[in-house]
Amino acid sequence: MNNLALPRVSSTNHTESMGMLTFNAIPQARVVRKGAHVFAPPPAPRSNEPSALHEHARNVLAVVLGLWPLTCVVLLAAGLMIMAGNNGGP
Repeated sequence: MNNLALPRVSSTNHTESMGMLTFNAIPQARVVRKGAHVFAPPPAPRSNEPSALHEHARNVLAVVLGLWPLTCVVLLAAGLMIMAGNNGGP
């Protein structure tokens, strides 16, 4: 038998030393150490992103204001057709 020294292979997990990759917009909480005291950092400022309801209401308002000429033409045509249909009636 050939008794050669085999290289030692360690089975450590290399991901333990790496930070976790996240796709969230919210950063993970971190702890700040100042002297001997451990405390959380101040909260991040609020973002100015509009809510989903606000965005939907704004889109509805934009469509209503953008299509008012078409709405007026359709109502005028419907009124004229109703008046023409009632012209020959008793």
